[in-house]
Amino acid sequence: MMTAGGRYHHKASRAAEEDPTTPISRVSTFEGADDRQRPGAPGEVRISFDNGRDPVDDSSGTGSTGSARRRAFRRRGKRMTASRSYQNPTKIIGAEPGISATQEIDLELYARCEITCVDYGMEDMITTELINETLPEFLARPRPKWATVRWINVNGLSWDVIKCLGRYKALHRLAIEDIMNTHSRSKTDWYSDHVLIIMTLQKLVHLDNTQEEHKKKQRNWFHTLFDVPDGVDSDDDSFPEVQGHSEGTDTKTIQTLQRYHGGPNYERILFMERNSSLAQKDYAVAIEQCSIFLCDDNTVISFFEKSADDIEPPIMARLSSTNTLLRSSCDGSMVVQAIIDAIVDLCFPVIHAYQDTIGELELSVLTDTSLHDTQRLYILTSELALLKTTIQPLTGIINALRDHKRLPAKKGSNTISQLAFVGISPIAHTYLGDVQDHTIVLLETVETMKRSADNLTDYIFNTVGNLQNENMRQLTIVTIFFLPLTFLTGYFGMNFTEFKGIERSDAFFWYLAVPIGVTTMLALLNGPLIRQVVKLFRRRQINKVRKIRERQERKNRPRLKLNAARRFIFGPKGTEDNKPSIRQANGDMVIPEHEELSMPSGSGTIARDMAFDDGSGRITIEP
Repeated sequence: MMTAGGRYHHKASRAAEEDPTTPISRVSTFEGADDRQRPGAPGEVRISFDNGRDPVDDSSGTGSTGSARRRAFRRRGKRMTASRSYQNPTKIIGAEPGISATQEIDLELYARCEITCVDYGMEDMITTELINETLPEFLARPRPKWATVRWINVNGLSWDVIKCLGRYKALHRLAIEDIMNTHSRSKTDWYSDHVLIIMTLQKLVHLDNTQEEHKKKQRNWFHTLFDVPDGVDSDDDSFPEVQGHSEGTDTKTIQTLQRYHGGPNYERILFMERNSSLAQKDYAVAIEQCSIFLCDDNTVISFFEKSADDIEPPIMARLSSTNTLLRSSCDGSMVVQAIIDAIVDLCFPVIHAYQDTIGELELSVLTDTSLHDTQRLYILTSELALLKTTIQPLTGIINALRDHKRLPAKKGSNTISQLAFVGISPIAHTYLGDVQDHTIVLLETVETMKRSADNLTDYIFNTVGNLQNENMRQLTIVTIFFLPLTFLTGYFGMNFTEFKGIERSDAFFWYLAVPIGVTTMLALLNGPLIRQVVKLFRRRQINKVRKIRERQERKNRPRLKLNAARRFIFGPKGTEDNKPSIRQANGDMVIPEHEELSMPSGSGTIARDMAFDDGSGRITIEP
């Protein structure tokens, strides 16, 4: 809320341990020296706006009016207790949008960042490794004139680094706020001299084995024997962290797919994590936000939370060689294309892992259908839905970048206007189309797996229902069979004083039981029996029509007679005296001029008139 002194006042009402999903889990503003001495809660981001003015003076009329207004607002806030439990702690209601890098703001957001700055051109490339303290000194030095492109890659989120880079390139205050909010929407925002690209990076990581062994020790013989899914530990004092690592990287605390898209119900998040489709293979999907700035002077600034080690090495290897397209183009938009391409490539191992999982589930369902598989399929379907929500915005981002294609500068045009325009070069526009194709393939694969999981769920319920119907059918037949026998047994077993039937042999019972039983079964099973008879007649009619059609096809099929192959030699036209014989010594047949060729029996003879072109040796046959 806005006070008379121009300050913002907000107090968080939730405990710090209630939101471990993001490092920027607490935002609070404070005023006064006493509040500055108050220690912040773990993971809390405290914001203080100080414009140099003193607090409201109670002796002045303005101050008394401001104090009254402040007390009124505080009383009004006490009535709004229903929404505080679900209020976003990172959002201050009514605050001014954005965070400016030039304003003095006290943010308790610090991380030890690994910063890599690459300056390269056609002839040379310089790589500089920086940390939080050395970054301002490096940015104060002028950029080399031969360096066409500068790429600054930051691994980690820290307010001092964000503020330094924001002042260096005059980044927009809304863009800085989107960087710090790690749950921003994947989008592309265009400003006057730079563009912001926010993407969601997802990768397949190996879970820490020590945590898995600890979970296996906690499982008793009952859970292991009956394959009971892991529940949620009620004696946990804090929200447990997940440790994992990708290929060639160190073990770090990761944010899983369930935590990134989870709500305030942490019990559900823990249950979905421990019973995930990939947890049985010691895998998990790590999610984090990636922010990329493309400036008008071919400067690229990228921010990663923890996964810069997966993106930076392959791009650095391409920049080290002068024969690569990335190096020879000397284009900042190509660096952006390389980062986006690497992020999309990290999605393919995730898709392949889920394909393997759904393949195993499909074999399990088709070979041994069980209702227990429906729970695994539900968890798999929910994970695929979350996976689709993180991959689908990539197509919109690529389309937005390709729509801002930068045209080459024309002779006589204004050079300043060409430099001020931020866009994608034609070569980057072309290669972004290839990245878009990969994104579409990922989306189609996820959608296919989701439909397969839904079909498997329907197949399980249909199979179980059919099995129950078949069991009921068998029980019905047995009941109908024994119904007349039970009736006759009870009838003969009554205590009669005079009954001639019991004086005879047991054959008399069967004389009555057989016709009565058959009559009863025919009367009660007349519907199924009639349907079976009708089915037999229909199949017989269909088979009869099929045989008639096959006979007609065989009758109309052309018959080919294979005779002995003969070789015919057509020679040039000769005189009567020089006519060759009908059969030569080598067995070849010669057709003389104006002779009739005898064909096989039944086909008659064909008279052929041979005409020859002079000097060409070409033959013309006329019937």
